[in-house]
Amino acid sequence: SRHNSDDEDDEDDDELAVGNGEVNGSEWIRQGFLKVDTFEGHGSDARSNRLIAWAPGTEAYSNPIVDGTDNFKLAILFDKNREFIATGMMSIPPGGMKSLKSTDTTYFVFYCVSGILEVTLSGSIFLIKKGCSLEVPMGNFYQFENKGKKDATLFFVQTRGQEAEWDE
Repeated sequence: SRHNSDDEDDEDDDELAVGNGEVNGSEWIRQGFLKVDTFEGHGSDARSNRLIAWAPGTEAYSNPIVDGTDNFKLAILFDKNREFIATGMMSIPPGGMKSLKSTDTTYFVFYCVSGILEVTLSGSIFLIKKGCSLEVPMGNFYQFENKGKKDATLFFVQTRGQEAEWDE
């Protein structure tokens, strides 16, 4: 049988210990974020101290975007290379909406962390819930409306289209 609990309290003892920073390598979680020295890029010997991890619930949301039919807030997690990729969290209150928007040359992947959302994707309308993943390809229109009784939260990755093909 599948476990479908929405409770955050179903962590086992090991997960709780890591979450409390009690296990070697998890100490950073108490601080809320982790910075490490990373290479600047492919083939580079240069390093910089870079934010590479966030602990659960530590993202910093912007003031709510309430404009016309929009009612949501964003937390940008990683955008150091924003010219081609960024990630973040979106929170939409019950009855709230991120109104219809074109992706233009941006490609999105969303993961529903919590809640129930009605998705409109270029004319198709469907529901997603906690645990669902969603692709919104370039050149499409999308909208989210919270149909649940609690905040709906999405993790997202956005990447910009480029002329060059990806290396295989």
